Amino acid sequence: MNLIQPKVFLSCILCVTRSAAFNTNPSLTLQRNKELLHHISLHTYSTLSRGVNIPSRTIMDKRLSQAAARHSTSLFARDAIKERDFSTKNRSTELKRLASTMDLDVKQLKEMLTKQRSKMSNGDEKAKYVDWILASEDEQMIKPIDAAEEEKKMDDADAMEISNSETSAPKKKRAVRPMRPTAKPNGEGADADDSISSATGADPSLLSNLKFKDLDLHHSTKKALIETLKLETMTEIQSKTFTQAAGGTDVLGRARTGTGKTLAFLLPALECLLSNPNFKAGQNVGVLIVSPTRELASQIGDQAEKLITHHKNLSCQVVYGGTRIGGDVNAFNKRIPSFLIATPGRLLDHMENTKLSNGNKFGYDVMRDTPILVLDEADRLLEMGFRQEIKKIMAYLPKRDKRQTLLFSATVPKELKSIMAENMKSDYIDIDCIHDGGNNPDGGAHTNSLVKQSYVVLPKLENKVTAVVQLVQEQIDSDPNHKVVVFFPTARMVGYFAEFFNLGLGIDVTEIHSKKSQGYRNKASDKFRKCKSGILFTSDVSARGVDYPDVTAVLQFGLPESREQYIHRLGRTGRAGKEGEGILVLAPFEANFVKELTNIDISENKEATTLISSPTDPKIEQAVEKVLARIRSGDGKLTLSAEQSYQAFLGYYRGHMRRTTIRTKDGLVDTANTLAKVLGLKEQPGLTQKTIGKMGLKGIKNLRVISEADVRAKKGR
Repeated sequence: MNLIQPKVFLSCILCVTRSAAFNTNPSLTLQRNKELLHHISLHTYSTLSRGVNIPSRTIMDKRLSQAAARHSTSLFARDAIKERDFSTKNRSTELKRLASTMDLDVKQLKEMLTKQRSKMSNGDEKAKYVDWILASEDEQMIKPIDAAEEEKKMDDADAMEISNSETSAPKKKRAVRPMRPTAKPNGEGADADDSISSATGADPSLLSNLKFKDLDLHHSTKKALIETLKLETMTEIQSKTFTQAAGGTDVLGRARTGTGKTLAFLLPALECLLSNPNFKAGQNVGVLIVSPTRELASQIGDQAEKLITHHKNLSCQVVYGGTRIGGDVNAFNKRIPSFLIATPGRLLDHMENTKLSNGNKFGYDVMRDTPILVLDEADRLLEMGFRQEIKKIMAYLPKRDKRQTLLFSATVPKELKSIMAENMKSDYIDIDCIHDGGNNPDGGAHTNSLVKQSYVVLPKLENKVTAVVQLVQEQIDSDPNHKVVVFFPTARMVGYFAEFFNLGLGIDVTEIHSKKSQGYRNKASDKFRKCKSGILFTSDVSARGVDYPDVTAVLQFGLPESREQYIHRLGRTGRAGKEGEGILVLAPFEANFVKELTNIDISENKEATTLISSPTDPKIEQAVEKVLARIRSGDGKLTLSAEQSYQAFLGYYRGHMRRTTIRTKDGLVDTANTLAKVLGLKEQPGLTQKTIGKMGLKGIKNLRVISEADVRAKKGR
């Protein structure tokens, strides 16, 4: 498809979209003609009014330039109007009308508008119009490089699905994060990760003998620690890293989750920044923190905002994919943040493409003076395939001898050692608070001693759905203050069981996974964090760096992506010195995973095994069968979720066959077909040849092949 020239793009689409109104509703002609004056640039007016020919290859449709010429010629002499008011207009309708007129789909239109917006000045009426229409709450925001980065290599094996077969939930706009601290009074709502103190009854092994009040800190920092964050005693990782890090030394820190790791780099970074004579608040990014996921980035941002509450000249900003990039730029133009927390893809996008209103390039002019770099969960950044992004990001920063680098990682694989050699000073300090040697091939046995771990192997795959219901119900019945996190291997499986419970059984569960918009996930996460009791069904987006207080148990159904991921999931419970429970539930073909858990104290759960193997409670059996009957009868949402789970199962386990007892692709398909019946499907879902090919299952028997036309027809029903 040929693209329109940037200088005439916006003018053309605005003229054409309103052409119908000029003919059918004369009363609106004058008003809309005046509106057009504020959206068509002077250059475009002069060019079109002179009749200058624009090469046809730059225009998608010749009617666009003709329409623009007709209306611009008649409007050129009109007076400008005041600033437009969009409050009475429907942006969704406007967006769809623009897309229809331009013969584009909504996604393509948004991509083009986003590119044009980056070339406009903020005070321009055209820019305001584009900002308004891109803020649509009824469509998903255009996802830049890292929109699904947190699951690039782990959560969604069903990424091999073709886009036509997906039915995504409506995406909602996420507001730009506030620039000033939003900490609640009296420290209310402090995250569990960094609120470990002697007052909370924390595990004594996590605490040091050092008190925050005894540190030589800036008085505003100390006030935030004691009054806002309500902290008293430093944890081991905090006390061991503070002196060196606050003194400007490069540090490699290793610690378990839930031990105050976030504050271990935020606090010394802040003190270093305050003592740096070259740092100018509001003009330079003082601390850059790179995080692998949106959720972790948001959490770090919350902690940073609380920590700088009383430093009125400092600010914090979080940027990540899946949100409107123009919002980030607007915030940069108002004030360059002192603390910038970012995911790799969105950060690199800004470094390479963002130009501020003062003419400065964000990457070359702004970031080249950043004195402190933090890589949080560096091992996971590498696991998710961000090695090249990190390398490119480093190129925009000061050389390693001109900056301080703080690197925190649970493990130190060979690839990470290579990054350390290239980007950390040779005299860096290694602080190990895991004490497993750090270089074990299995990643170390750093599970929490306060969490009782056990596993269950189902008698057969046919028990899966009933087992999920039984074990979740057991948690509900056994503790009125239950707060349980339940993990599944894929986002689609999370969606299936969430709807099974919410729509089918009438049991309220919270749902978080990559198929939900960031706004939805933020709200769901806050809801579960604040609740006294509840159930969360989630994928690996919640496995690391997300703190939920008082989680009583973690249930893991199905094969975890890795041994390390099992450990990180387990880390959602047993936090801040409190006890927890972890139960791993495997199908017979997944049972070998237990052998991967070497050096971990885990044993068979006899009680759960007996519960699942014994005759099912009649009430539970009847309730489950009723929901399965709805799926067999073709219930819209439930049946679709089951079909999507089937496809995701094939994609995920195709990549993990060697870790199971499934030895052939035919065996994988047979297992998936059995699962389809277990999930309640009347027949196995059909797959297109394209999808089958992407899964590497071409030529395998017992797959039901459907055409692309069948997919479109089904989607249109």
